[in-house]
Amino acid sequence: MKNCNSCKHFWYDNSTGTSECGQYDNMTEDETDKYYTNGEDNCLFYKEDTN
Repeated sequence: MKNCNSCKHFWYDNSTGTSECGQYDNMTEDETDKYYTNGEDNCLFYKEDTN
């Protein structure tokens, strides 16, 4: 199962306590709706961070 925390496009800013997907701006409205409705497993841009 995909998880944003293990995605290389996902980052967390310790100074502000916020997290963000680096590919969010590349998602279409339909892709964004699927992501928020059906969860992280539907993210087309997920790529596991192996570092």
